[in-house]
Order: sequence, then C-alpha cells, then structure tokens
Amino acid sequence: MKKLSTKKANSQQEEKKEVKSANDYFEDGNVLYDSRDYRGAIDCYDQAIRFNPNYANAYANKGNALSALGQNREAIDCYNMAIRFNPNYATAYYNKGIALSALGQNREAIDCYNMAIRINPKFATAYYNKGNALSDLGYNEEAIVCYNMAIRINPGDVEAYSNKGNALSALGRQEEAIEAYDQAIRINSNYAGAYVNKGNALSALGQKLEAIDCYDQAIRINPKFATAYYNKGSTLSTLGRKEEAIEAYDRAININPDYADAYYNKGSALSVLGRKEEAIEAYDKAININPDYADAYYNKGNALSALGRKEEAIEAYDRAININTDYANAYINKGNALSALGHKEEAIEAYDRAININPDYAGAYSNKGNTLSALGRKEEAIEAYDRAININPDYATAYYNKGNTLSALGQKREAIDCYNMAIRFNPGDTKAYSNKGNALSALGQKREAIESYDQAIRFNPNDATAYYNKGNALSALGQNHEAVDCFDTAIKINPDFAIAYSNKGLSLSALGQNHEAVDCYNMSIRINPDFAIAYSNKGIALSALGLYHEAVDCFDTAIKINPNIAGAYVNKGNVLSALGYNEEAVDCYNMAIRISPYYALAYYNKSLALDNLGLNEEANSCYDEAITLNPLLCAEVPDINALGKYANYHEDGSL
Repeated sequence: MKKLSTKKANSQQEEKKEVKSANDYFEDGNVLYDSRDYRGAIDCYDQAIRFNPNYANAYANKGNALSALGQNREAIDCYNMAIRFNPNYATAYYNKGIALSALGQNREAIDCYNMAIRINPKFATAYYNKGNALSDLGYNEEAIVCYNMAIRINPGDVEAYSNKGNALSALGRQEEAIEAYDQAIRINSNYAGAYVNKGNALSALGQKLEAIDCYDQAIRINPKFATAYYNKGSTLSTLGRKEEAIEAYDRAININPDYADAYYNKGSALSVLGRKEEAIEAYDKAININPDYADAYYNKGNALSALGRKEEAIEAYDRAININTDYANAYINKGNALSALGHKEEAIEAYDRAININPDYAGAYSNKGNTLSALGRKEEAIEAYDRAININPDYATAYYNKGNTLSALGQKREAIDCYNMAIRFNPGDTKAYSNKGNALSALGQKREAIESYDQAIRFNPNDATAYYNKGNALSALGQNHEAVDCFDTAIKINPDFAIAYSNKGLSLSALGQNHEAVDCYNMSIRINPDFAIAYSNKGIALSALGLYHEAVDCFDTAIKINPNIAGAYVNKGNVLSALGYNEEAVDCYNMAIRISPYYALAYYNKSLALDNLGLNEEANSCYDEAITLNPLLCAEVPDINALGKYANYHEDGSL
C-alpha cells in the first residue's frame, strides 16, 4: 500500500496566531513522523488540533501515524474527522482506504478509493490500491483495469506493472503476466520482486529452469530475499532435486527463522528422501511457529505412519482435523492408520467422515472397501469399490481391489474382468497381471496364467512374486525344471522368500531330487522357523528317501506349529501305515477328517489302514465316503501307498 502524507499547512490560517501555533505543532509532527517517532508525532498533531479543532491535515497525518502503529481503527476515526472538515480531501479518503484494507475490509476500502478518484481523477496510487483491494477479493479482471489506469497516469509505476502481472497470473494468463513483469524490470532492473513473480509465472508454465534463473536473479539483487529462496526450493523440489531444495529452504529459514512454510516444505522434501525423522522435526518447527498449521500436522502424521508409529500418526491427524474439520484427507489417512492397527470398524468410521465431507472422494470408498474386505464383509466391500468406480471410471486401483475381493469369493472369472479393467487404465500394474494369473491358475488355465505372470515380469523384472507364481503354474503343468528356474529367480530377487524355497523343494521332489528338496525345505525353515508347510513337505521328501522316523518328526513339528494342518496328519498317517502302525495311522486320518470333514483322501487312506487291520466293513464304509466326496479319486490315486504323494502342499501366492 502506498500511503500519502500532507506536508503543507493550511496557508489560509497562517496569519492567525493560534493557527500559527497549530502549524508549528503540525510541522513538528511531520518531522517526528519522518523519523518514525510515531507516538511523538501523534502528540504534536494532537497539540495542533487543540489549537485548531478544524485542522483537517492534522487529523489526516495523525491517522497516518496511528496506522503506522497498527492502530487502524483509530486511524479511520482520524481520517473521518479530516473528511468532515474537508469533504474534498482525496488523500484522506485514500489513506482511509488503506487502513480499511489492512483490516480486511476491502469492499469499504474500494468505496474510499472511488471517492479519492472522483475528487482527483489523476490519482494513480488510488487506482493502484483499488486494484490491490479488488485482487484480494478475487476480482482480477477489474483489478487489471485499475492497474492499467495507474500505469496510464504514471507509466513508470513498477509496482502497478508487477501487481498487474500477479492478477494476470491468478487468471492463468501467464504469458501476459510475464510481459507485465518484464515491463516492471525494464523500468527498474533491480526490482527483485518482479523477478520472483516472473519466476512463479514461468514455473506455472512448466518452465522450471527458467524460473530458477529468475529466482537466482532476485537473490543476486537482494541476497536476503527469503521468498526468492523459498520459491526456488519449491521449484527444485518439483524437479526432483530434493537435496538442493532443502538447501534453498534452509537459506530462507536462515533469513527468516519464523518462515513456517519453508519448514513445512523442507519437511515434505525430507520425507520424499525417506528421512522421516528429520521431516517430523521440520513439521514440528512449522507448527511451533504456526500452531494452526493443519497441513503440517497432516504431513507429520504421514511421516509418523511411514515409520510405523501409527498411534502418534493418528494424534497428528486428529490435530489437523481439530484445526480444519473438513479435512477429508486427514480422515482418510487416519482411517488407514487405524486399519493398520487392526481397528477396522473405527477406520470405516473415518472413511465415512471423509465421504460425508466429499461425497465424490473415490479414494475414500476404495479404502473403505479394503477394510470391509479385511473384515470378511466382501459383498459390502464390492459395493464400496463400485461407488469408487462410479465416481472415477478410470480408477485402476478400485478395479484391482474389487478383483481381489471377487477372487476371495471364488468368483474368478469376474475377478479376471476386474483385473483386465485395472490393466486397461494402468498398463504397468504388475500386481494386476500377477493376480490375474492367480485367478486363471485357479480356473485351471495354467498357460494363460503363465502369460499374465510374464507380463508382470516384463513390466517389473524384479517381481519375485510373479516368478514364484509362474513357477507354481509350470509345476502344475509338470514342467518342473522350468519351475525350479522360476523359483531360483524369485529367491535371487528375494533371498528371504521362504515359500519359494518350499515350493522349489516340491518341484525337486517331483524330479526325484529329494536330497536337494530337503535342503530347500531347510532353507525355508531357517528363514521362517514357524513355517508348518515347509516341515510337512520336508517330511514327504524324507519319506521318499526312506527316512520314515525323521519324516514323522517333521510332521509332528508341522502339527505343533499348526494343529489344524490336515495334510500333515494324512502324511503322518501314510508313514505310520507304511511302518505297520495302522492303528496310529487311523488316528491321524481321523484328526485330518475332524479338521477337514470333506477330505476325500483322508477317508481313502483311512480305508486302506482299516483294511490292513482286517476291519473290512469299516474300511468299505470309509472307501464309500471317499468316493462320494470325490468320484474320480480312484483314477487320481493309482497307487495310494505312494507315501505323501497326494498330500503335498503347493501354495499359490496372492498379493
């Protein structure tokens, strides 16, 4: 804002003694005002007014001094007195407008600028400040008209050109804004602010490097220009040059230690670099400066969540929500943190709050669907994904998650349709290809499944899970050598991939390489000592090597880890039966049946053990039950005494 002071006394009053005394005080006040002794100036203006109660200039300049002290309401009272005694006092209207703008009363300020212009149509700064008030109200087109009038009256007004550029920029007319900034720079080549604003416009046009050049020019002109460093940091950050951005933010902070936004953006850059603890420190600094900085609390919550500190993250999200009750993203991420802690119902409440704030928030519906699915409420989850897709028909993640939920419900074909939609909208979605492969594999379409896994691998050659699942499909096709190669690649990518070692062991066993299979199971167990399936499969390989007692120990360990592992009981029963312990074998088959009442193979093998015990009637009953459960069992099991062959665990991984 440009404030004007009245420097001359009223010449008509000079002859009167009391006015001369008033004039003396008035001039003394002006001297003190110019030396920034505003309180002393006010005392002098009061003395002038005491001697001349109608002294409009004294009231006007007293208003200026009060305004300089931040006492804008009192200043307005003085300007009103000046106008009362001099209704054509354009400068008083003008300065009253400035005081009103400082109080946020821009509409009233515009009325004052209009009065000043009506009295003095050549009042350039009145047009300029009217433009500022209009711009603050969002009336940028009207503001530009005012800046143009100010420039027409005073072609050398660099600030009018600069603020005209700001108004053009706010309207998205960046090229025209740059022309205005260039005009300001032509008039004053050391106008650092114009370089900063030009940089902002260039950045908005995507011309980031040129923008940085402008910020650097502003810094050369004014090495203490904190905003120039800040904006340079923001532009560097968008270019991915986070370390340089942090340096720029630090320079801004060194100049202005209370620069909350600089701390905030520094935190964001640190967070992207994975330096979460430092990011949290930066967000805390921003919050200390501005305790109502909702975004700082929100991003602090994100950093805490990434560190696994979910409870603290929730506290931060709550602080953000307390400041801004309509902060939908804070509710979303609070829901995510609650879900990670197992508080699924509370998470759903948080997602619902986000949806209430923004009914078109597709991400909230998608995350709500994930949580409902985790609670086993699959049908409701599908409804939530459908809502997300209705809002955003290109929402690949919602299609992917809907596919996972349909697959869990056994609706594999419908799941494949969803994975195809996810791939259509995100062709590089390796998880969608991989899980499409799993669904195809479950339908028995192993070759098509392999094609999907290959697509996943094409987009991400380091996708260990895709190699693992491809290995499973190859093994199911009897291509065990190729399967072993896939498991090896998965293990090379992820040396701690326990189940890949286990399933490699299965393929090696199928190739008759049981010693090597046992080595694989041992590696799997070393990585995951509680891996019941690996113990069970190791028992099968040991059985094939004739190491029956060691095999039984493995089955017992598997059962100890997971008492509900029906296959381990069947395999233990097979070994015991082969050792002649048919009664103990029957007990094992009974346990398997108790765990899995429709386990046809358990009934079938139990019938053989009962037959060995001479219990023919019971054996026949078990045999009949097995055939009822699986009429094709006889064709599938040509040699039922081949130990463990038909109770192997061959798990398909699913992301």
